[in-house]
Amino acid sequence: MLHTRFVTRAVYTFICAIGLALTFAMSGCAKKPCSNECEWHGLCTPKGADCHAASDADCRDSKACNWYGKCSAKAGKCVTAVDRDCRISNKCKQAGQCKARKGKCVAVSNADCKASEFCAKSGFCRLTRSGKCNK
Repeated sequence: MLHTRFVTRAVYTFICAIGLALTFAMSGCAKKPCSNECEWHGLCTPKGADCHAASDADCRDSKACNWYGKCSAKAGKCVTAVDRDCRISNKCKQAGQCKARKGKCVAVSNADCKASEFCAKSGFCRLTRSGKCNK
């Protein structure tokens, strides 16, 4: 699941990477000190010498959200905090890990596993104690 804002950032990052010094209304190449951290980890806002996640929107646009469910900003980092974080990630669709528990996305029932791509493609349809689906 790609969000429009993520795609827009990726285009700007590409334009910056190929050396076109264009300035855009959202942000220019020279004004993007956190671009790599933003794309991968949702750490889009400079704070001193570091970058941090200032909002859930920063996190939702990152690859960490898309792949691992780290879609909520907490203490300047992107974390898995609520079930919605997991439901919008690839972990839910692919591995049936659609519930947030202790900062991670996990499967909580055999039904979660059976609804996953891993079940359909590889037979990983049974819930284990670790919150993962297996054969």
